[in-house]
Order: sequence, then structure tokens, then C-alpha cells
Amino acid sequence: QQGIEFTMIPSSLMVKSDPKLLRRVVQNFLTNAFRYSPNGKVALGVRRVQGRVRIDVWDNGMGIEEEKQQEIFEEFNRGTQVRSDQGLGLGLAISKGIAQVLGHEIS
Repeated sequence: QQGIEFTMIPSSLMVKSDPKLLRRVVQNFLTNAFRYSPNGKVALGVRRVQGRVRIDVWDNGMGIEEEKQQEIFEEFNRGTQVRSDQGLGLGLAISKGIAQVLGHEIS
């Protein structure tokens, strides 16, 4: 019960992928957004960018310094601004591995 406002932006776009694996990736991103945006806002949307479909998760959490954004995809890396003892720092590393298997890009 964190009081998070969640919005899913409607779209007619479709992503061609393995639905179970893609769901896991999106769930990991949403879990992080909810965890690090207490009493905040989280949004999920899909849009076309340069002829490709892109899934975005937005939140108004504290953010990650630009130079450290790639580090969060490493195993057991939870960043330096973590206020919770939940999680092992594996979710985004798993998401990156799944995305590579599916031929998708994560950033």
C-alpha cells in the first residue's frame, strides 16, 4: 500500500515477441518503478520510434545518475540510492538477458 498512481497509456501497437518472456521483462521494470517511487506515479506505454515498437515505463522516483544507468543491468547491482532492503539486484540483469535472447534492446 504505497499510494502509487499507475497509468497504462492505451495504444493499438503490438509487439512481436514471446509473451511470457516479454511479460517478465516488463514486470521487472514495473516492480522497480513501484519500489523506487513511493507515493509517486508510474506509467506504462508503447510507441513507435524509428519504425520500431518501444515499451516505456516512466516514474517520478529519485532517478539514476546518467553515468550509472548501465550499471543497474549488472547482477547484484542495486544502485547507491536504494532506500529499501527488498530485492537482490537481479531483476534488471535478468531482464537484460531475456531481452538479448529475444533480440530486443533495453535502455
